[in-house]
Parts: sequence; structure tokens; C-alpha cells
Amino acid sequence: MARPKETTWTETPEGEADFLVVGDDAVFKDMMEPVLKEFGVQYEELDELIISLSANSITHLFNVVPQVWNILAEKKLYDEMLSFGKQLGIKPGGACECIAEQLMEDRSMLQRFCEFFAKRLPKQFDPNMGDDVTSEQVSRYVKKFQDKFSKLEEKVNPDAFQKSMDWVNRIHIVFSLISLAISWKFLWDSVWSIHNASKLMEEMRADLGKLREDEITPIFQFLGKVKKEGYLGRHHYEVYCEKIKSAIKTLEGWRKQIASEKERMQSKAVNNSISAVAMTISMFSTFGLNALNPSRALQAIGVLQGGTAALNVGVAVLSMSQYNRLNNLDVELRKEIQRLTQAQKDLATYVGQSVYDWDNAAVVEWVQAVHPATANVFAENNVDGADLLEMDDATMESMGLTLFHRKKLLRKIDELKR
Repeated sequence: MARPKETTWTETPEGEADFLVVGDDAVFKDMMEPVLKEFGVQYEELDELIISLSANSITHLFNVVPQVWNILAEKKLYDEMLSFGKQLGIKPGGACECIAEQLMEDRSMLQRFCEFFAKRLPKQFDPNMGDDVTSEQVSRYVKKFQDKFSKLEEKVNPDAFQKSMDWVNRIHIVFSLISLAISWKFLWDSVWSIHNASKLMEEMRADLGKLREDEITPIFQFLGKVKKEGYLGRHHYEVYCEKIKSAIKTLEGWRKQIASEKERMQSKAVNNSISAVAMTISMFSTFGLNALNPSRALQAIGVLQGGTAALNVGVAVLSMSQYNRLNNLDVELRKEIQRLTQAQKDLATYVGQSVYDWDNAAVVEWVQAVHPATANVFAENNVDGADLLEMDDATMESMGLTLFHRKKLLRKIDELKR
């Protein structure tokens, strides 16, 4: 297991964007190894140890709850038998035969005794016992009642009950502290990941701005020039295709890193949400135990669990916020890739095309770019590329163009010819 590492943005010597992880976990390893060695644990096994402790704490939680339930059930049965025994005069040390004779003499009391036995101790009661019950049978049931009461008294008398609850409290506190430590570790990892994601996006946006300034904007400026001139040589086309491919490759590399960060943020959000739910359940369990057997330690643990649950909720919200920010940046990069891809297609339409091959629509588009006020004149006269290159001042004058318009257009046509 390695401590969280700092992620920085850089570029490879070939110009391709990349992420490099700097720093190592040497300090953390040197600090932890001596401690783990005392317990016979290798540093590389730390993750497995944490997972094991987590599993054990969860398993113990499911063991403690039934134990508490059994203790409370036995305490309730003990209190009921104590109250019922006092009503009927059944004492733990009393002679079974005497008590049985008293019950046989009072049939209503005997009926109540049988009903209590059938309801509270059904496993030891014979449902077939009828009105012809004998004194010996009643004596045996009195003996069973006394034995059961004595056993319960040993386990749930005030001192024994307090001792059992104290033991449950101590076990609960130990494993609650373990689960809190695990949750705090997840919180730390998540907060560090959120920090790294923020730093990554800041650096990526700075590099995106530089990429736009140095590569993307010049590409679109060149494309605008080509659209005006209407012609692109093969050499220049290949040069700018390489520039476009390089920019797209850089953007795609960034998108891969963003996808990885998005997956990490989503995972953190889910894990912290689960941890928040688990910690909330633990908090209610802690306060439930505290209600049965008040303890300042339990109160403190419950407060810590509630605070940790709230922190997990907050970190989960922050993780999803970072996920959305990463997603927005990914959309921005995808749009840049789409623009560059379309630019490459647009450049391809001008490669090797001669002005002589232009139709009227192409001529009108070119005139619209260099001198929009006269575009409709060329459209009305159905001027094609060959006509455009052969035009002189007289021809333009016959088309109704003013001297100012003619001079500007003739200068642009000369540029096309060159």
C-alpha cells in the first residue's frame, strides 16, 4: 500500500502530453515497516490486513447484536419468572412437593402456572397434560421452573447483567474504533484524490490554453486564408495535416487521463456514500447500547460515528462535483477534436484545385470573402473560374462595377493568378 501520491502534468520530449507521478512512498514505508514488523505483518500486506480487519469488524457486529438480544431476552424472562414466582409463592429454594401440594389445592393457580409454563418455557412443557395431572407431575414442573430460574439468576442478576453488558460495550468500542480508522483512511484517500483532480484540471486548462495559442488557432487562421484563396498546395496540406494530427493526439491523451480521473471520482463517491450509510447504522447501534448501559466512551464513539458519517456524505458530494467538472472539461476537449477533424476535411477540399475549375458558386463564395458588396453582381452574371481569371477593367466596368470595386477585385485576382 502506498500513501497518496502527487500527480503532475507534463509533456514528453516528443511533444505528446502525458502525466507523470512524482514522489514515492519511501517515507511512509520507512515509518510503517518497524511498527508492522512487531506484529509479523509485511508492509506489502497492509492493504490485506485493513480489508481483513474491516471484514472482522462487520462480522463481529452481526455477532454482537444477537448476543445483546439474547442477554436482554434472558433478562426479560428472569424478571417475568421472578414476578410470577412471587405471586404463586414459588421460591428457588422451596421444597417442590410442598409447592406442588399448594398448586394442586388451588386449581386456578395451577391453571395459571401451566399457562405460564406453556407460554414462557414451551420446550419443557407437555401440551398433552390435562386435568388429570398428578402431584408428582406438578412437582417435576416446579423443579424445572426452579432450575431454570436459578440458571437465569446466575447469568442475569444485576451484577452478572452489568458484567455482560460491559463486556459487550468494550467489544463494540474496540471494533467501532477499527471501523472508524478504516473510514478515516477512505476519507483521507478521497480528499487527496479530489485535491489531485483539481490540480490536474488547473494544469490541463493552462496547457489547453497554450495549445490553442500555439497550434490550434494558427491552424484555423490558415484554413481561413485557404478559403479566401481557394487553393492549397499538396505540401502545405500535408504539413497542416500533421499539425492537426499532433493536436488531436494530445487532446485524446488528455481525454484518457480525464476518463481515468472520472472513474476514480465516481468510485470515491460510491465508496464514501456506502461508508456514510454503514457509519450511520453503527452510530444508531452505539447509542442503542448506550441507552441500555450508559457509558461516556459509547457516547463519544457515537458522536465520532455521526461526525464521520457526515464527513463521508460531504466528501461524496465533493467527489461527484469533481466528476461533473471533469466531464465538462472532457466535453470541451471533445469539441476541440471535432473542430480539428472538420478543419482537416475542409482543407482536403482545396488540395490541388485550380481556380479554372471553379463553378459560379465557388466564385461567388470567393468574392463574398474578399469583397462582399459585389458578390451579387458575379452571381447574376454567372461568372465561373475561367471568366474570373480573364477579367479586366473593361469587363468589370461593363458589369456595372465602380472604379473602386474594380481596382480592389483586380488586385485580388492578380493574387489568385500568382
